[in-house]
Amino acid sequence: MKGERVKVITDGRPEPNPFWGLLAALEALQTGWLFLCSCDVPLIRPALIRSLCAAKEGALAVAPTWGGTPQPLAALYSKNALHAARQLAAREANPSPKRLLNILAARLLDEDAVKNADPGGFSFMDVDTRETLGSLEPFAEAPDAL
Repeated sequence: MKGERVKVITDGRPEPNPFWGLLAALEALQTGWLFLCSCDVPLIRPALIRSLCAAKEGALAVAPTWGGTPQPLAALYSKNALHAARQLAAREANPSPKRLLNILAARLLDEDAVKNADPGGFSFMDVDTRETLGSLEPFAEAPDAL
């Protein structure tokens, strides 16, 4: 929105590991929950985020399942997950968001619930090239976008 500022948080690490960004975001978090989304999924569906939010009560993290696999880079993390994230960072040289989900005993939305929110799986289509981005453009305004 016009006039609003976005706070950019960097993890200060040279290696490309999304865990460090998650940890930095949890440390900077000023609210109770963080929605973590990788930067290469431009078609994330608001309905998926709403489904995750609806399932968060009593959980430290909530993640969707897609393709039979939990998706830690399209998930909600409680501020209360920070302690476990710090412990994981201290124990492992190359920690992962997926490992953190396991430690937190995250609530996982099963694939049927995810398909109710995002029938086409658009939220999980990653874009690594300009060509891929162009091929997804027709789906950007798909009816299930809102």
